[in-house]
Amino acid sequence: MRVAAVNQPFNDFAPPDGGGSVASWIWQAARRLDPSFAVTVFAARRRGRPDRETIGGLDCLRLDAGGDRLRERLLNPLRGFFPDRRPLFASGWTHRGYGRSLARALGERKCDVAHLHNFIQLPAAVRRGAPGARIILHMHCDWLAQLDRALVERALDDVDLVVGCSEHVIGGARARFPSLAGRCVTVPNGFDPDLFSPGDDDEASADGPEILFVGRITPEKGLHDLVSAFSRVARVRPDARLRLVGPHWPSAAEYIVGPAQDPAVRALAPHFRGNYLSSLRGMVPADLRGRVTFAGRVPPRDLPGLYRNAAVLANPSLTEAFGMSLVEAAGCGTPVVATRVGGMPEVVRDGETGTLVPAADPVKLAATILDILDQPLQAARMAAAARADALARFTWNRVADELAAAYRKVAL
Repeated sequence: MRVAAVNQPFNDFAPPDGGGSVASWIWQAARRLDPSFAVTVFAARRRGRPDRETIGGLDCLRLDAGGDRLRERLLNPLRGFFPDRRPLFASGWTHRGYGRSLARALGERKCDVAHLHNFIQLPAAVRRGAPGARIILHMHCDWLAQLDRALVERALDDVDLVVGCSEHVIGGARARFPSLAGRCVTVPNGFDPDLFSPGDDDEASADGPEILFVGRITPEKGLHDLVSAFSRVARVRPDARLRLVGPHWPSAAEYIVGPAQDPAVRALAPHFRGNYLSSLRGMVPADLRGRVTFAGRVPPRDLPGLYRNAAVLANPSLTEAFGMSLVEAAGCGTPVVATRVGGMPEVVRDGETGTLVPAADPVKLAATILDILDQPLQAARMAAAARADALARFTWNRVADELAAAYRKVAL
């Protein structure tokens, strides 16, 4: 079976350390498929990168985006005139060049399956250029439940199978489009159990317990709540520290706040208008600044050591389709606390493999973190249960098996 694994139009494909989360998902899952699947990765052309190369055993072709960047610069001043449910990023005006190049390449290669990610304007382009291909639209976010209904319905007309990273994502799509139910499957995100594994006891920090966050530094991740919670934790545990790991993404508002229906997420709009990273730094009391680290982006190969060094992994998000850091922390045997939103309750079994707290509640978050720090034996038991659960449900080998089943399902 000839499979086209299509990267998002605005990311390069440069694993294992570059290209973004979707590029990493493609690389991790596709290279573990059995040889009956001939996978070619398609990505947008980037300066300084070859048009064709083999990465981790996967053939990668980079396509001309046909003036997309210039078009987006010209359209950028008009973003505010687009309705929230019909944002510019989901319109046919964006990523047109990439869609055309992709359709032409898939048609020439006579691909059996085109596996697209997130962007709902791409299926129509692929259908025109490769009418015989089966099209999978893989959602790592809630856009099918959030964007304009007519806009989504037109996109789904060209889709043979919808894949979601969690039952939360798929449930939202099914509830809105009941006729879609038979064309939906869930394929979760995964982790590498050899890389994300428990270390020796002496890997834990000797400088006091560290609270770790891993993810984008953007308002919907609830980091203002975590910083507020840490101020409370620090009054009780003067040896505690906080480390925030991840890139600052100042342009996320259109993708998050615009389509969101949740009032708590829409209330984040003021945070997006300013410099969120600077705002977070300003929230840290002067006497705690030496105990809060803004680490920025860290290469994936360096993350396991950070998880092992942490006393607890905190994910305070207000919206989250899955929660990748939760399974990586579980793999490393690190206790986790997360908000009860989106797909995270599917990953964390409250009281068994971690602890769930209400979103936007720094008081409860602080109290839960203190409980974890004060009860290390109970935290260790839950962390061990979390690793066993992650090994059973979320390894990349397991994900590849579920992906293969999806490809066979759509090819029938």
